[in-house]
Amino acid sequence: MKRNRLTVVVVLVVLLLSMLASLTGCLKIGMTQNSIETRLKEDGASISYVRTTPMTKDGEANHSLEDLIYSKKTYTVSVDGIDTDVEQELYIIFCGNDATASWALDACKSYLADNKTDADKWIVYNYDRVVMCGYYELVAIARNY
Repeated sequence: MKRNRLTVVVVLVVLLLSMLASLTGCLKIGMTQNSIETRLKEDGASISYVRTTPMTKDGEANHSLEDLIYSKKTYTVSVDGIDTDVEQELYIIFCGNDATASWALDACKSYLADNKTDADKWIVYNYDRVVMCGYYELVAIARNY
C-alpha cells in the first residue's frame, strides 16, 4: 500500500514538473523576435529596425544589444467629442545577456520617469532578455502569448 502511494506521488511530481517545464518553454517561444513581429504586423502596426532608442542612447556601446525594433500604430481617440488620430510608439530591445537586460529595464524606467507628459500611457515590460517600452496597448499586443 505504501509502495503504491509512493509511486503515485512520484509520478504526479514528475508530471507536474514536466508540465511546468513545457509552460516555461511556451512562454519563451512566444517572446521570440519573429513571433513578436508577426503579432504586431497582424494588428496593423508598422515595424522598423533602429540603431538606437531614446531610452538607451546613453551607454548602449557598453552593453550587448542584439536588435532594436521600433513599432508604431495610429489610434483614434476622442477628445471633447472630436475624434483625433494619434500615433503611438513601442520600442523593443532584445538584449544579449542578463546584465544588459537589467540595464535596459532601468534605462526605460528612468526615461518614463523623466518624460511623463510625452510618454503618457506608456509602460515598461520585461521578460527574460526582451525589454519593451511604449504605449500600453502595443505592449499588450507584442507580449500576447
